[in-house]
Amino acid sequence: MNNRCFCALLLNVVLMCLGGTGTVLYAQVARHASLRLPVVPDSLTDTASRLTYVLEHYWDNMPWDDKGACADTTFVEQSMVDFLDLMSHADSTLATCAYAHFLDLLPKGMYGWLTDMTCEYLYTPDSPVYNTETFASAADAILAHGALDSYKLLVLKDRHASIMKNRVGHNAADFDLVILDGERKRLYDAVAGSKRVLLLFYDPDCEVCAELEQRLALSDNVNAAIARKDLAIVAVDPFGTPEQQWREHASTLPRTWTVGYSPEGKVYEDEVYVISVAPVVYLLDGNMRVQVKDASGAQLASWLAQ
Repeated sequence: MNNRCFCALLLNVVLMCLGGTGTVLYAQVARHASLRLPVVPDSLTDTASRLTYVLEHYWDNMPWDDKGACADTTFVEQSMVDFLDLMSHADSTLATCAYAHFLDLLPKGMYGWLTDMTCEYLYTPDSPVYNTETFASAADAILAHGALDSYKLLVLKDRHASIMKNRVGHNAADFDLVILDGERKRLYDAVAGSKRVLLLFYDPDCEVCAELEQRLALSDNVNAAIARKDLAIVAVDPFGTPEQQWREHASTLPRTWTVGYSPEGKVYEDEVYVISVAPVVYLLDGNMRVQVKDASGAQLASWLAQ
């Protein structure tokens, strides 16, 4: 199933559970996803309470004692992915509690498989339900449950520590960068006085990065916001690219941006920011608090339109 279908399917699950209108896409695409969803009481009328109920009762109709159903990998995986997508609509406390309840229900033989699946879907950038905040909530529950073997525990702790860096609502990490004229600056100093900051980590050889750079450079709205000092764009090569190669690319970017590189690639090597696949975009407010981490194209467009 391709990512576009997956995402449409998951949105449909949320709409149906929360009382919205489903579409035929769910029936057409998710032929194996037959887990019967909980019926939300009519007395729960607001979205938050309905979401809470669905997450608390999502697995009520899962036949854990039916070996045939549990061996149906398509059925189980689809049910799991839908659950993770619903978690992404909850706050961290509710998401952690919901996942902890799920862990309590799991048969011993399925624990490793489904926790591995959770980490793969939520932590992998090209996953249809990639979400670092939801990963952090699930990881909190898994770590508290204490049932992983030592190797998987080390991997999860390492990933959890990475996710905790530069979280939404917290201040972005400051770091050194060298700009085109050779001056060494701190990130915070480079954007002082800006109302909002778009922090772009890029690779000079990355075609996707180049496409994003071009879209931003040609956007009338973006350029107008920069002129009003409502927006600052900082484009940073964090990978330790040879300086001459970096300069050749950097010279093609708008002069209204702050364009620099991380000396010795420290931002990447020291994991000041976790950069799995470039480009990576952080959207910050004027106080350098992270508003969106590793922004998707849709999130970036929405943020810029504000």
